[in-house]
Parts: sequence; C-alpha cells; structure tokens
Amino acid sequence: MEFRITRIAAAVAALAALPAALHATAQETPANPAPAADSKNELQTVTVTANKRKEDANKVGLSLSVLRGDDLQAEHITNFEDSTRSIPNISFSGGGGGGNAGNGPGLSNIEMRGISSQAGSATVGVYMDDVSMTVGNLYSMGIAEPKFFDLDRVEVLRGPQGTLYGASSMGGTVKFIANQPNLKEQEGSVYTEVSNTEGGGTNYVVNGVYNAVLTPDQLALRIGAETAHRSGYIDQVSPFDGSRVASGINYENDSVLRLAAKWVPTRNLTLTPSVFYQQVSTGDTSVTSLSLPSNLAIMPMNLPTNEAAKLTREPGTDTLVVPSLTLNYAMDAGDLTSVTSYYQRKFNRVQDGNLENSNYVSTLISGPPSLVSAVNALPSPIVLNNQVRQFAQEVRIASHPYDPKVSPITWLAGAYIADQHTTVTENDFMPGLTAAFNTAGVSPSNGAVLNGAVPEGFPNDNVYFSARHYHDEQQSLFGELNYYVDPKLHATVGLRYIRATDSLDRTGDYLINLSPVTDATGYSHTVSNASGNAFTPKFGLTWEVDPTDTLYATAAEGYRIGGSNFPIPASTCGVTNPTSFGSDSLWSYEVGDKSRFLGNRLSINTSAFYVNWKNLQQLISLACGFNYTT
Repeated sequence: MEFRITRIAAAVAALAALPAALHATAQETPANPAPAADSKNELQTVTVTANKRKEDANKVGLSLSVLRGDDLQAEHITNFEDSTRSIPNISFSGGGGGGNAGNGPGLSNIEMRGISSQAGSATVGVYMDDVSMTVGNLYSMGIAEPKFFDLDRVEVLRGPQGTLYGASSMGGTVKFIANQPNLKEQEGSVYTEVSNTEGGGTNYVVNGVYNAVLTPDQLALRIGAETAHRSGYIDQVSPFDGSRVASGINYENDSVLRLAAKWVPTRNLTLTPSVFYQQVSTGDTSVTSLSLPSNLAIMPMNLPTNEAAKLTREPGTDTLVVPSLTLNYAMDAGDLTSVTSYYQRKFNRVQDGNLENSNYVSTLISGPPSLVSAVNALPSPIVLNNQVRQFAQEVRIASHPYDPKVSPITWLAGAYIADQHTTVTENDFMPGLTAAFNTAGVSPSNGAVLNGAVPEGFPNDNVYFSARHYHDEQQSLFGELNYYVDPKLHATVGLRYIRATDSLDRTGDYLINLSPVTDATGYSHTVSNASGNAFTPKFGLTWEVDPTDTLYATAAEGYRIGGSNFPIPASTCGVTNPTSFGSDSLWSYEVGDKSRFLGNRLSINTSAFYVNWKNLQQLISLACGFNYTT
C-alpha cells in the first residue's frame, strides 16, 4: 500500500502582534538570507565549518553535502528520514542498537558510505553546532534525532572525521547548524503547514521565530518554537482473529523550543549561550506484520502492509535538552573558541516482548498444556527507561585565514574532554502470569512445573529486571596544519590523540541469576571495565585548478573505542562471553573533484573512495536468546 502525503503550506505575511519593525514576506524570511541570484541564476556560495573554520564548501578538500535552511523548508525536509532524498551515501536503519527496538523516531542508526554497526560504539557522529550528541549503540534506543527547525544549514561530512571530531566519526559526521541571533535588525516569521496522509489522517506543523535586538551591534535574543502532529497510518489488529483493535497507532507529536542570545561586550569577545529543547511522543513504532510465525499459539495469518498484529502497543517519549555556552575571542595569533555544553536525553518507551518473554517462559513450563498455551498468549510490555547525561568542554585556537603575504601555513589546535553517563532500566511484565498459574492450580515455585522455579513467584507479574549504568570518559588533543605550496595548492596533515575509559555496572535477573555475584537486593550484580587510546591521523592534498574546479585527495583513519559487556548465563547458553570488547578502526582513501559549469549554473561533485575496516565490533547472537559484542 502506498501512503501519500498531500501538503498545503502557508507563511504569514504580516504579524500585527509583533513590533512594526518586524519584517515579514510572503514566504518565511530566513535568519540569514542568501544573496539574490543574478539574472543568469548563478549558484550561490555556501559557507561551511567542516574544518571548524568558515570556508567555501566548493573549495573544501572532502566530500560533503549541505542542506540550507530555506531549502529544508522548500523541500519539506523535517527529519533525518526526509534528508535521504537529497543526500547521497547516507541512510538510516531501523532497529536501534540491538536490532530489536523497532522502527521510528529515536530508534534508528545512521549509515554513511556503508559504514554502520548495531554493536559497540557509534560509527557516525551527530552534532548540534559544536555539541556532540553521539551515544554508543544500545539495544534500547537509536540515535538522537533533532528536528530540522530554525537551522541555517545541515552539513553532512563523508568519510572519517576522527582528527577534528574524534571517535565514533569513522563513517562521517552530521552537523546541525542553528540560525544565530541577528545583532542588526529585528525580524520574525510564522510558518504553518497542513497535509493529509492516505490511510491516516491530518498532519500539521506550526512554528514561529522572533529575533529581538536589545542593543544594536551588541546584544540580541532569538527564540523559536514549533509544534507538529503526524497522523498514524498503521492499524493494530488482534493476533487471535485479525480484528481491528485501534487505528493510526503510529502517530507522532513534536514540540521544539530553541533559545539563543548573542552578546558582544567588547570588540574581540562574543558570547553565545543557547538552549535547545525537544520532545517527541509516538503512539507506536512504524513496523507492520506481514504474517505471524506458525509455531505460536496464536492464529497465523497474512496481513495488509498497514496492519500490525500485536498484543502490546509500543509508545515512546524522547526528550532532548542541550544547553551550551560558546565563547569566541579574536587574538593577534588567531581565533580562540571555547564550547561548554551539557547534553541530556530521556527516552522512555515500551517494547512488545511477547516473543522474548511470553513465548520463552512458556517453553520452561512442564505443567498442564492449558498453562503453556495461556502463558504463551499473554501480553508482555517491556518498559525501558533510557537516560543520557553528558558534560563536554572543547577549547581550540585557529590561525587567521591563509594570507600569502603573512605565512604559507594555517593551523588549528585544541583539546576536548567529555564525561558521559548512560543508564538503561528495564522491567519486563507479563500481566496475567500469576493468575494463569493460579487458574491451572500450580505454583511457579514448583520446580517440576517451571524450569528455574521462582520461590517468591512473580511480584507484579514482573519476569525480568535490569539496571545498567555505562560511564564513558574521553580526553583528546587534536591539531591540523595546512601548508600552501602556492595559493592554489596546499597539503594538510592532522592528528588526534584520544584516551578513553568505559565501565558497565549492571544489576538484574531473568528467572535465573546471570552471575554468582549477588548484591544486597538479591539480584545478580556485575561490573566490567575497558580502556584504550589511539592516534588518528589525516593526510590531504587540495588543488584549486581554477576558480570553478577543485581537486583533492585524502587518506584518513577512523576509530571507535571499545566497551563493556554484561555476562550471559553459561548454564543456559553453554558458553561464556568476554567482559569487554576492543576498539576497531578503518582507513579511508579518497579522491574527488568539485566543478562548476555553464557560467556557474551547474555544479558536479564526484569522488571515489576505498575503505579498509579491520577488527569490526560485532554483535554475536546466541541460540539461547542472549547476545554480546566482540
């Protein structure tokens, strides 16, 4: 079935509630409008900060794509999934870190140039301005997905970016660059969009932005807010008889708030505090059921592509809070930048655990057949509470832009530290489990009935509990140097040193202890640690053949830090797993060309690359249902 979305968009031309100084046009006014193209429709120059300094995108010696803010709105690009229509060599895989998390907002992983993994550390870095939002692959959630709202541009940098962006950028980096407060004039806009989804219902987006100049050329405030609703198009049906239980279960509600100020207290100093807030609530994942396994004690059936046969709905609420303070100071030697940030993500969601729990527990029962069937048919909501908290600090200094009269060398050097805590709490329930045993007249504490008998029964029908605390620390030094043989040809050498530590503190139990070490709560308790360090170099050569043609060649290393595993029950799986897994790395070799033709009206960028990825971090899934990373 095809799901069509029909849109009707409108932008407010004048706002009576805003001051007379507010400028509005028939279309939403960008915060930094691009210069108007001349009568020949020449392509406009796009400025990027891929190398942490402002440069012409067409002269940067790496493969990149840029989506400008006005293009995002014109093409109705509001999220990661939409962006794949306009960006080559990037895609998104559903399933979260462990492959069983479903498909929907906050549950995907980024693939860039085929570099992706559902295990270990992330392979693509995600940044909000200069703030890293990158978290390792977890079975319970995917990457953070900020909405494409009030952005100046989105930069997609392909290939390893380990020198300037550190570990977990081995496939590339995605940067969300927000619009900055305007110190010169007040401006604002309101945008609305209404659409309809075939098989679903009405969707809408409403947002507004206002820029207030408090002191001309010295202090300005920018605030933007957005609310959106996307109707669901998947219906929930009963796995017993196929009857419809609910319609449009995979709806989505979004709220976004962005607040930033810019203060220039002196000629050389600029302070930019900002806060980004986003909450995405979904009614269910976007996974449908084509059929059900015949081995279940539930009616097997073939289903339309817009129906999901499930006992348990899978809603989620994903909240991001990203405050930061950026300091820029112009010195004689160069420009000093300090970025202090805090990143918090709370993702509370429910996962359908019928196969993981109800079906599994039923295989452990040796009692009456009616009990086996009853347990197998029970719903099993898995309640997952994920939280990420990260403090990060980066300080860097960049030389002034290349000037042949001053020096043939430009350079950048910096330091970065990050302290990240990730907690995942899981409670697996099977409502009706205790009642099923009571109806059958048997006890779960009877070892002849239940393999791995539970003396205390199942309080609140809870069959599994787990609390994991991951603690990751990074310290890095990095630098990059460009040597200009002449104004058109320069060589680049970069290097980053990274030192990282990782620990996992886990408490939990699933009918049987996962470890002989037990804490005061009676649950199994394990602690594992990992550490590592690495140098990631980069080499490049860039030749500006003429103002419309740039050739480049690069060789760069990408790196992912290792991590910790939680133990699997050897008595159940027959094997033991390593307590930690090591780092992996890759080398990427690339040549490319960026050319403009037809009087600067046609742009063609080409590249060829070769990647050699060694010692991949892999997810090993065992027949017993457990898995680990190696």
